Order: sequence, then structure tokens, then C-alpha cells
Amino acid sequence: MRKIPVVVSDNIGCLMQGADLIGKMNGDHYSEKIGHCFNSSVGQHFRHILDHYDCLFHGLAAVQGDGPRIDYDARTRDLEIEENPEAGITKIEQVCTLLTQLDTDLRTELKVKMDTGSDTGDQWASSTIVRELQFLLSHTVHHFALIGTMNSINNMATPNDFGIAPSTLAYRRNNTG
Repeated sequence: MRKIPVVVSDNIGCLMQGADLIGKMNGDHYSEKIGHCFNSSVGQHFRHILDHYDCLFHGLAAVQGDGPRIDYDARTRDLEIEENPEAGITKIEQVCTLLTQLDTDLRTELKVKMDTGSDTGDQWASSTIVRELQFLLSHTVHHFALIGTMNSINNMATPNDFGIAPSTLAYRRNNTG
């Protein structure tokens, strides 16, 4: 049996933490827009996270002459995922399955693109699959922190480690006494 790389299992663990949280929410809370949080909903944050994973998989599948190209601006923005908690959980499970099936060398070089807000022309930058998985994990944790804030505004409990960077959790474990 193939061993799953740590960065892949860390992404899966983080996403499953999100699925667990969604499973404890009702549909109204999941799709309710919170004015104090950019007038966004918990579901919109989950959809945004999952869109980024879709961009990774699409880019890895559509290899061009110079290798894979991941365009984070080409998100699908599936309204069903942001409005329906069950659809969010299903999509998370699909993404986790795809992550476990990654059989490409994670050091594979690729190009990535994300709008930075400037009109400088070509926005493609060099990266690797492992670096993009690190980015996706960090991006997910960041949005989980926003989701935790939204839950706090709605008086909904969120696990203490939800939306906390792995390095911060490790620091806290090693420096509390």
C-alpha cells in the first residue's frame, strides 16, 4: 500500500475537521451572511476553499507543454456548495478522495496563476505540487479562522483548534506548562 505524504494527510485532516463542523450546523447558519464578516456566509468560505482544491486538480489533469498549470482565478463558484451543508460535506469527501489518489511526484514543477490586483500582464509563477499543497492548507486554515469568528458571532461552538495554524498549535503544545 502506498504511503500518503504528510502534506497530503495534513490537508485531508484539516478538510475533514471542516466536514465535521458542517455536520453540526443547520442549513440556515451555514448559508446566513454575516455583516461583520465581509457579508459572507460559512458556506461561501467552504465553497471558496474547495474551489481552490478544484483548481489544483484541474491544473494537474490539464498538463500543457511546460507542465501542469494551476489557475486559481478559474474557480467554478458552485452555489450548491455554499448554500447546502450536505453538498459541502460531499464535496469535501470528494476532494479528500482525490488527494489520497495523488500519485504524482509532489516535487513536480508547475506554473500557478492568481490575480494579484495589478495589470502587469503575465501572472504565471513557478511552483511545485508540494508548495501548492502547503498553500492550500494555509489558505484553508485562514478561512477556518474566519468561519470560527462567524460561529462565535452566532454563539455557535467551534473546536478550540479550528482555524489555528499547525505551527501555532505545535508552539502552544511545547510552550504551555
